[in-house]
Amino acid sequence: MAGSGEAFDVLHRLEDGTLRRDDIRRLDMDHRNIVKTAEALVDQVNMIAFKSGRDDDNTRAT
Repeated sequence: MAGSGEAFDVLHRLEDGTLRRDDIRRLDMDHRNIVKTAEALVDQVNMIAFKSGRDDDNTRAT
């Protein structure tokens, strides 16, 4: 993932018109990795919430 210094460098190159195709490709891959990580975290949170809700239902039923 791009560090803050690297992100600043990319923004600077975007402003001065020297952004290369490799820079864009790397940013795209960083974005995809962030999205994949976020999707996995959301899935985990949803599973925990589902299990918690099911446990609550089981507790009320007994």
